[in-house]
Amino acid sequence: MKKATGILVGLFLIIPGIICAQSGNSTSTTKQATGTIRSFDGSTTLVVKSEVNGKRKSTTFVLTANTKRAGELTKGADVTVQYRVEGDRNIATLVRAEAPELETLEYAKSMISLDGEAEAHITTGNNVAVDGSATNHDKFQHDVILTATLLDANGKSLGMATGRLEDLPVGQRGNYRLVGTVTAQTWARVSVVVSNVTEHVRKEK
Repeated sequence: MKKATGILVGLFLIIPGIICAQSGNSTSTTKQATGTIRSFDGSTTLVVKSEVNGKRKSTTFVLTANTKRAGELTKGADVTVQYRVEGDRNIATLVRAEAPELETLEYAKSMISLDGEAEAHITTGNNVAVDGSATNHDKFQHDVILTATLLDANGKSLGMATGRLEDLPVGQRGNYRLVGTVTAQTWARVSVVVSNVTEHVRKEK
């Protein structure tokens, strides 16, 4: 009888531990994160980029009907998110965005420098890749769109290649690869220009 009683007591001690362990995947503790908006699908999924200990990372938050929102959730806006963790999801309870400071396109383009000469080579058939690097001298990070034109000795275009540097950080250099096609297997020179810059740039009417 004493042995049976001991077993029952042991079970009562173990079961609460099991229940606690199973519910340990969720927490009602409210946490807070800050950063800039990387993307928002306009409904329930918000991706925020931030820098922690010198390393850049992106965190996905789930917005619900109960999420309180303040400000316009546009890419590049500074944002503060209060959230709780439920399983492997970050459920936002409050999202507060501040409108980003915007520059003119021409000014933003002027703050991107192309470093050295770009190198082009045939990949397969008439497909070409152009490799180079660019530096962001602005106070904001930008998405940089680049266009390369391959020219013959007379300056005639033989083909073009395009690509982008996503989220080029302030004061840093990034390596790009542009892809496109050409009508000849050789060329005299490659001309690369910054054709567009987005993020923290005013939309032109």
